[in-house]
Amino acid sequence: MFHIGHAEPTTIDHNVEAAAQWLDRTVPGWASRVNCLTLNICSGEYCVLGQVFRHIAVTAWHATFPLGTGINGYDYARQLMMVEGNGPILANPAFANNTYRGDWLKAIAARA
Repeated sequence: MFHIGHAEPTTIDHNVEAAAQWLDRTVPGWASRVNCLTLNICSGEYCVLGQVFRHIAVTAWHATFPLGTGINGYDYARQLMMVEGNGPILANPAFANNTYRGDWLKAIAARA
């Protein structure tokens, strides 16, 4: 039985779905890069963007700044969104609010 205001288990919040569709277009197969056990939406390293863009960010950063301290996947993805003019996607609350964790897990499972 569901309480008023709770989504059914099969539905995915529209913010998460919009963000997941951007990832589908930008990094095909992105869901396989996310470790659901360590998923923490509030972490620049363990959020969806942090995990999906981790290796890309490290490679790009070291190619540009070999002695730099590094950049996490979340920060790299934010820069990518700004360059591509994807401000609305960047502003999507699903990328920064841990209340969306369950919806991200559903989105990942749907793409597995």
